[in-house]
Amino acid sequence: MKQRIKRFRIIAMLCGGGLLVASAFFSGAFRYYSVCRVCGETKTTSEFQVWGLKVWQTDEKKGSRLSAMTTSKGIVGPHHHDWLFGQGAGNGVKCAIGSGRHIVQSVDSHQLASFVFDAWRFGQPGVATNLLVIALNPKLAHDARSLVTSYPEAGFSTRDEFLAWRNENESNWEWRTEILSKEERAPFVRNSVANERP
Repeated sequence: MKQRIKRFRIIAMLCGGGLLVASAFFSGAFRYYSVCRVCGETKTTSEFQVWGLKVWQTDEKKGSRLSAMTTSKGIVGPHHHDWLFGQGAGNGVKCAIGSGRHIVQSVDSHQLASFVFDAWRFGQPGVATNLLVIALNPKLAHDARSLVTSYPEAGFSTRDEFLAWRNENESNWEWRTEILSKEERAPFVRNSVANERP
């Protein structure tokens, strides 16, 4: 009888300990997203923690509209991702925020991606580069989106249409000149073979 009770206690302790470890393990996930300040790619990360110690981490990279266009067209060259923390929660944290949250809307903007690509292919790589640098700067990302709000999502098919839109909207761009000249040019953005023309 004593042997049976002893076995029962051991099994109960093992089961209880297993449940405690499992609950700590699975309830201790901190999930967040980050944005690369070089190309605009996003990733979702889940960190599994037990009593505050990271046990393992999973990452799921997701291309954004901007990163898909800039990397596939060769506007952004090979680089190491420079991740900016966006927002996350879990493992006792209700809401953690970082500067990457300011870039998320820019990297998924149809207008922004189309404008950068059109500027690049229609011989204005400097304009494309400057707007890309602004769009991936947390302090200026909103300005990048506001500059192209009236730009068609599908872009333009000819250089003349693109330049006509630029001329019509030139006043929106003039106030950015000072900030553009102060911003550091991104070394990861490739130069276009095309000559930049007005």
